[in-house]
Amino acid sequence: TSSLAVFGPPLPPVIPDSQACTPKSSYGIQKAMCELLVEDYSRKGFVDGVSIRFPTITVRPGAPNKAASSFISGIIREPVANMPAICPVSLDTRCAVASPSASVGFLIRAASLEAEDLSEGRTFNMPSLTVSVEDMIDSLARTTGKHATELIKHEPDPFIMKIVNSWPQEIEAAKAKALGFEPDVSYDSIIETYIDEDLGGWKYHLPLGMTLKPVGPGKVKDKTRGAVA
Repeated sequence: TSSLAVFGPPLPPVIPDSQACTPKSSYGIQKAMCELLVEDYSRKGFVDGVSIRFPTITVRPGAPNKAASSFISGIIREPVANMPAICPVSLDTRCAVASPSASVGFLIRAASLEAEDLSEGRTFNMPSLTVSVEDMIDSLARTTGKHATELIKHEPDPFIMKIVNSWPQEIEAAKAKALGFEPDVSYDSIIETYIDEDLGGWKYHLPLGMTLKPVGPGKVKDKTRGAVA
């Protein structure tokens, strides 16, 4: 896998498939190097590889981390669990995102591509859903209740804002879409899938400090589900 870090500013409003790689970080440069190695090793017959560039994946389970993108999951994950969250960017900040479920779908589709699908190259931008931070918070209110949004504290961080604003905000991904890579349909569905798959279908509707309890019956997780390596 790769990421959109292979692109660096200045960027067009929408990233086409023909956008040149101009990484501005060691992380992005390393990703671009790996893409070229996959192309070269596949050409030589050492491997039969495909590189796919993920957008920011959300909602990620687990604890917050120090990544600049951590808040994108945090402003959903923490309030859903009745915990406070910090938003370090402005409400009009736009982000290209995909859910974990959609991302697994990308991997499965990439593994099934045929040789004729790779005639123009083995690297693909993945389709994404572009939403503003305000859109994310509005989705949170619709799916879990307005009280959840009151747990989000806005603390602008110029350092993080500079990093986030340097990322691609909208991805064309025409080649990938033509090959059947499917993006998320809405941010509401991303939150609902997170609640269903990671929280067992529980929705929390209690003020901060009160005991959590599920609203409605949760779905039983399939214990036989396998993992994709």
